[in-house]
Amino acid sequence: MMKKKGSPLCLAILLLIILASSGLLEMNGASTIWLGVILLIALVPEMRVPHAEAKVCEASSAGFKGLCTSDTNCAQICITEGWTGGHCEGLRRRCMCQKPC
Repeated sequence: MMKKKGSPLCLAILLLIILASSGLLEMNGASTIWLGVILLIALVPEMRVPHAEAKVCEASSAGFKGLCTSDTNCAQICITEGWTGGHCEGLRRRCMCQKPC
């Protein structure tokens, strides 16, 4: 699974807090413009239209034998079976192959 990184808005707010606490950010005309630019850069990625992710179909591997202890080995077997990847899953440690539906 991929982990979500900090949003640009949080990073911009953190930067502003650091600048304000260090005394580098004083609200004159130029710094007001810079504040606007930083917030604009931070907010533009947040305004994107969300897209729907493709559903993932899964099935137990037909060719994998034994306990699945390595996602890499499982994925390689699944690719030879015509799937796009695979991973080990569950208490029974089965190799589950995946592909977009």
